[in-house]
Amino acid sequence: NQTDQKPLTSGAPSRLPSEGPALTVRRLASWDELQEVAPAWNDFLRASSAATICLTWEWLTAWWETYGAALELLLLACFDGEGKLAGVAPFYRTTRRVGKVFRFRAVRFVGDGSDDSEDLNFVCRPGAEADVTGALLDWFTRNPSAGDILELNFLRSESPTALILESALAARGWMGLKTQYPRLVVIFADDWTTYLNSLHKGARKWLAYTLRRIHKLYDVRLRRCRSATELPEFLDRLFEFHTRRWQMRGETGVFRRSSRRRFFEELCRRTLAAGTLGLWLLDLDGRSVAVEIGFRFGATYYDVQKGFDPAYAKYSPGGVLKALVFEELIKEGVRAYDFLAWEDPVKQMWGPEKRAYSNLLCAAPGSRGALYLGAKRRAAGVKGWLRARLPAALWEALRRAYRRLRPYPSAASLEEGNNMNDVIQMSVVIATYNRRATLARTLASVFAQEFPPEQYEVIVVVDGSTDGTPEMLRELQSPCALRVLEQSNHGPSAARNTGIRAARGELIFFLDDDILCGPSLFRRHVAAHDGPEPRFVFGPVLLSPESPATLATDWTAQSVDEWVADISRAAQPRWPLHAAVEPNSSLPRAALVACGGHGPTLSPQREHAGPRL
Repeated sequence: NQTDQKPLTSGAPSRLPSEGPALTVRRLASWDELQEVAPAWNDFLRASSAATICLTWEWLTAWWETYGAALELLLLACFDGEGKLAGVAPFYRTTRRVGKVFRFRAVRFVGDGSDDSEDLNFVCRPGAEADVTGALLDWFTRNPSAGDILELNFLRSESPTALILESALAARGWMGLKTQYPRLVVIFADDWTTYLNSLHKGARKWLAYTLRRIHKLYDVRLRRCRSATELPEFLDRLFEFHTRRWQMRGETGVFRRSSRRRFFEELCRRTLAAGTLGLWLLDLDGRSVAVEIGFRFGATYYDVQKGFDPAYAKYSPGGVLKALVFEELIKEGVRAYDFLAWEDPVKQMWGPEKRAYSNLLCAAPGSRGALYLGAKRRAAGVKGWLRARLPAALWEALRRAYRRLRPYPSAASLEEGNNMNDVIQMSVVIATYNRRATLARTLASVFAQEFPPEQYEVIVVVDGSTDGTPEMLRELQSPCALRVLEQSNHGPSAARNTGIRAARGELIFFLDDDILCGPSLFRRHVAAHDGPEPRFVFGPVLLSPESPATLATDWTAQSVDEWVADISRAAQPRWPLHAAVEPNSSLPRAALVACGGHGPTLSPQREHAGPRL
């Protein structure tokens, strides 16, 4: 979801006109010393423009106790002429290595680097943002040994500090590179009904159906952790469900690290005492099936992690829990629900506003850091030049080759983000080979479904096509998530298995590239899976009236008619005689993965994967 790195504009060194009298910057030796100068830290934070849960006393100190043993604390406090606190920069310093030779000292916000924290910033007295920003940059200029590069990650792009920083850096001749990441925030109405009515029609229909169904089948209960004695149970479910959710997709999940679990345990203990913890369980007939953790600070609630029991995936327990939590938060007076970083279609169904985070890499003029950023800037310029001049197909080929050949990051740095894409209801898998025109018609019918676009994705596996299919797909405007996977020609079985591996849906729905779908097809497939046991759902593919009358089409139509008649005469479809994993069939992704997917080859006849299933 990130943008490319872009250089910031440099200018002649000078003081910003908006800056007032110079502030005094003092390095604090410990968190205890910060508490001395700001005894009511959270109140100081709440009054600032940087008010966020990730800068609260509970969050910062829990993070430091978990991860700070090998890091050097760099707390910088700014004071005005009267000795009053104007702002604080909660930094730490670490050593970064580039290649085998170049090493530099990087200065980061406390909370950055472990994939636990976002929405980081300087904490300033209202109106003092320009003075504090200028004073901090001047301090680093005077103290070059303090750090070679400032890595200011996850700054809220609309915050006064982020807006001031770019001008302040340019005015002092600092070198900088900026990257932006999307961030989604839901603004609540005054009551649940008004908020619900503000959502897209498809989202409202899906919510109404899902909530009605689950209340009909189960005794539904929402529980919130409110005491220290309940905390172990809630955290156990969080670690378990989150891990199981990602294991379904061949991933290990973020809680595989003991340090991550320790951080959440300590953070929850502190935020529970402070009254800011939101740790929720969804119970069905007394059994916990979904969990969500977030934190409230002021009138904003911050979404952090979630998980669910895969055995209940068909009932969308994560979506049900989210709706119940939303309703409860609105009653409590919460006005904004912040999904934090990253963007995905599932979050879009809740009607969020799109905002952004900025990551700034910056270094003082003439420093080692400036030398490094200068090299990165030149590399970015070459990349932009190539992108503007190379054909799109060649550029994409180079990008894919780079991704295959580049070295993987170390295990310590390869961590999943806090808000990975949520599982959705259905993935539509289409394998195609040199059928650009018919595929375009198929996709038009796929995009016209009477089904919430946030709840399905389309995965098109281009199996070595040479007719311009990838270029056509890149030009399409899709209401749902459209993912295009390219591979050399290996046949339809291999292509479908590629789609299965990439799918995020609880269900896999197979289509061919020459099929026109009725508008209710997806909705009816999902509804047919409504039941306690896993199901295989299938139906005929009828001959289009547009097909010219030939011996082949007559034989196909007759075969389909005989097949439908045979099923209709039976009390129940016979497995696997009547069923085939082919177009117009759907089944749980977990079942397909467990049986190994499609066989290595597909004959012109149906592939009867039923025995393996």
